[in-house]
Amino acid sequence: MNTADNVLARLHQIIRENSQPLPFVLAYLRKIDPFVFEELLLTCFERQGYNIRRNKRYTGDGGVDGCIWLHGSLYLVQAKRYKDAINPVHVEEFAQVIARRGAAGGYFVHTGRAGDK
Repeated sequence: MNTADNVLARLHQIIRENSQPLPFVLAYLRKIDPFVFEELLLTCFERQGYNIRRNKRYTGDGGVDGCIWLHGSLYLVQAKRYKDAINPVHVEEFAQVIARRGAAGGYFVHTGRAGDK
């Protein structure tokens, strides 16, 4: 299983090797383990200097894959690996979780395409 650090190293390699890296980056991210994708996102926020909280477990997380504190405010993180367009229902459900938890906002990070909806 790839760790977030291994994935980051591979992403940097993909970016160095391709003049137009986005399609290659997305293709790679769509193949990694979904739990590693969650860890990758939290690791990136953490390396940017933000305070984060990882979940104690990956499943049964209530629609939240992690928490971030920005300037003293709580933001929730939801990670979705899509091959096609994102599902608007997932975004709506995440917005409801943000409201229920009283968070200032959230990051819905995905590998899909944003459709008309």
